Amino acid sequence: MGGNEYLVNFRQLAKKIALLLLAKKAEKIVILDVRKLTFLTDYFLLANANSFLHLRTLRETLNENLSKESVFSFREEGDLSSSWQVLDYGGLIVHLFLPEIRNFYNLEKFWQGARMVRVTPRPELGTKAHHLEKNRKKVTWQSATHKSKGRLKKQTIKSKFKSDF
Repeated sequence: MGGNEYLVNFRQLAKKIALLLLAKKAEKIVILDVRKLTFLTDYFLLANANSFLHLRTLRETLNENLSKESVFSFREEGDLSSSWQVLDYGGLIVHLFLPEIRNFYNLEKFWQGARMVRVTPRPELGTKAHHLEKNRKKVTWQSATHKSKGRLKKQTIKSKFKSDF
């Protein structure tokens, strides 16, 4: 074992979680790249549930699916009856809300300098994914994506999703 088995790409983890949540009908999924704004984490993922039961289902889905790949949150906040639940994976913090709580705290506005990360829905997710692809909007942002010859290179990527996904 060379040690690379334990490295986590938090950007890819965020995208994987977004797709898992989308498959369970989570709404308004947003991934924010906050690496240049805080040392607390690299990414925030925000998603809405439409009821307490749906919120619990989303959380359980993440725990079940990610544990199969030996990915576990370091800390979880909010009991199963809470309207805002947080799962902390270190470089990624997942916020699951009921819509009224998300609107009240408005984390997107608080982190308005963050860059949005594009998530490409898989075709097997059905009509919701098709609807998201159909209603795209171009947004340009830059992200530090990889190292080349010891230097950090910036790559410009065009995101084609609306800001609410």
